Amino acid sequence: MIIPPIFGAIQSVRDGLEKRYIASYLALTVVGMGSWCFHMTLKYEMQLLDELPMIYSCCIFVYCMFECFKMKNSVNYHLLFTLVLFSLIVTTVYLKELSKEGATYYRCYHTVSCMVAYFNWPWFLSSHPFQFIYKNTLPEIQAKSEVSLWNLASDPV
Repeated sequence: MIIPPIFGAIQSVRDGLEKRYIASYLALTVVGMGSWCFHMTLKYEMQLLDELPMIYSCCIFVYCMFECFKMKNSVNYHLLFTLVLFSLIVTTVYLKELSKEGATYYRCYHTVSCMVAYFNWPWFLSSHPFQFIYKNTLPEIQAKSEVSLWNLASDPV
């Protein structure tokens, strides 16, 4: 997860893509290096190098998704400010957290990663060819799955 994003960033520069794509690839590189450092040492300091860049990179991905259909070379400063503020708050809370269990990190990371997954669905984009499936079929499958899981959980063993 370190070398391929570097090639992606180089190719983005060659193709003249916007800086947000280069930032996405470089963020993936930083996440890869942080993961590598943490899993080599298993130290708390290296865990910070692993987990905090994951939040920052997810914020970059959220920015990229919301900027998909914008005018070229324009910047959404309101969204950028919100995501930077979120990242700073998460970093501050995470560093001040007394227990090193990471519950705060997991809540914050899953919030941002769910935003990435939720807003990446085709029904969010009105022109997606599979919009019908996401609007009609998936909610039905989800409801049936929830009922099945509820029945499994409440069934006495």
